[in-house]
Amino acid sequence: MIEVEAPDGTIVEFPDGTSIDVMRAAMQKRFGAPNNEPVPQAIQDYASDVLSGDKGRARPAIIRDQFERMPAAQKALVAADDIARLAADGLSQGFVDNVGGKISEAIGIGPTTDERRQNTEDARSRAEAAGTIAEIGGAVLPAASLAKAGLSTMRLAPQATAAASALLPGGLAGAGGLAARSGLMAAEGAGWGALNALGHGEDVSDGARTGAIAGAAGNVLGEGASKALGAIAGRFNKTPDVPSLDALRAGADDAYRASEKAGVVVKPEAVQRLSSEIKGALAEKGYLPRLQPKVAAVLDELDKVAEGNVTLKGVDVLRRVANAAKTDVDPSTKMLGGDIVAKIDGFLDNLNLNDVLTGNRTEGVKALQEGRKLWSQVRKSEMIDEAMEKAALQAASSGSGANVDNAIRQQFKSILNSKKGRNLTADERAAMMEVVKGGSMQNLLRLFGKLAPTGVVSTGLSTGIGSLLGGAIGAAAVPVAGMAAKTAADAITPRNVDQLSRIVRSGGSAAATQAAPNAVQRLASSEREALSRLLTQIGIRVPDMLALP
Repeated sequence: MIEVEAPDGTIVEFPDGTSIDVMRAAMQKRFGAPNNEPVPQAIQDYASDVLSGDKGRARPAIIRDQFERMPAAQKALVAADDIARLAADGLSQGFVDNVGGKISEAIGIGPTTDERRQNTEDARSRAEAAGTIAEIGGAVLPAASLAKAGLSTMRLAPQATAAASALLPGGLAGAGGLAARSGLMAAEGAGWGALNALGHGEDVSDGARTGAIAGAAGNVLGEGASKALGAIAGRFNKTPDVPSLDALRAGADDAYRASEKAGVVVKPEAVQRLSSEIKGALAEKGYLPRLQPKVAAVLDELDKVAEGNVTLKGVDVLRRVANAAKTDVDPSTKMLGGDIVAKIDGFLDNLNLNDVLTGNRTEGVKALQEGRKLWSQVRKSEMIDEAMEKAALQAASSGSGANVDNAIRQQFKSILNSKKGRNLTADERAAMMEVVKGGSMQNLLRLFGKLAPTGVVSTGLSTGIGSLLGGAIGAAAVPVAGMAAKTAADAITPRNVDQLSRIVRSGGSAAATQAAPNAVQRLASSEREALSRLLTQIGIRVPDMLALP
């Protein structure tokens, strides 16, 4: 204790380490200043706290006040030192003061751990927002570096993520995936929170708890911000143009004409070689003419074609016959038909000059393949249009025509279960399944849509439920809500059909209908984890910013 004699003869005690300026200010406040110079309010508050035994409560204010009174050059030096000190504190998770203090205490030179920590707190008071940014930036650096090296819960728990992917609906996509990733980030945050608390001499269990909450919340906020930024940036992307049905027809016709114009005539010897290869391959797989009559028909046609020169169109006709076998319901016929189609495609792709009697084989084969591809898109597009026409007719025949959504689903379900569905690409089949099954939100709307007053039974049901829930108002409101839900659900199915049509007309790839992500979207996606870690460190080091306990 420091004892000072007051003007009235009494002894005033100050804690050890109290500066002369603080003692002078305290004495001036208690017994009056020797001159009329006003004492700054921050100093008065601090002096009162010192006299009352609570010298820490007002210390930030006086530290800031002292900093503001410094000359400009001195302020710049102190500010730079404060930023460096706070960045080092964040980088070391508080251990720089801890270790430095232990060394000073061991050799008896330099500030102790408590004094170093007080100096760091004073730096926070002076630097304010800039210091917070420096401290958090320093804290994020080791977390990001370890994650980049693969040392993070997101990387060190592949079994957990694999299990979550297998058990959760939709794998790691959707709410289940968000919960799984947030749980992993909570574990990582708990570790950093415990380390930060240990470095600053605080309760480790409290630090781990704060870190876990910050990790989970940081991941949720980080993923949300990344998704929102990507969605906003995606609005500036131009949707790829998709050819119309008429354009596809015209393109297919042009391609076939170009194939014929190439004037390619294949020698009989080449077709005979193809025939021998096909028959040899089928014999190895146990082909029997009486069990696979469609395959036998293909071989008969192949023998006829091999009797003389043949154009590319003739080879394509042969392929169409083989494709009919490829789509047969019999598994063995389907397998052998597919083998024949593959052999014919390989034959066309590898035509050489010795196989061709006349014409430009390269241009001819390329045009033929393009025409075949475009014509397949035409047939599938026509199939979709026909299904929609049948659905409209089916709904109209029911009287009210209100059940068009269900009629559309039934038409496309029949396609999936027929031979037509076997020619769909993976993306086309997935899009058609979306039409038939609908999404979770659409099906929820359909459920509420059953309360729409579209018939005697549904009208009575909806008004009855409404009456039970809210009397006359409910009796009117529930049918209206049901009709709104049904309208919304019915509007989604045509949009799903339109997307299916776009995929078909784009060549069977869903990616071809979507705009490529722009630079902002790619950045938002690639830096999602980094943003989550930044928010986690903010939550650990500045709990008040997230209102954490």
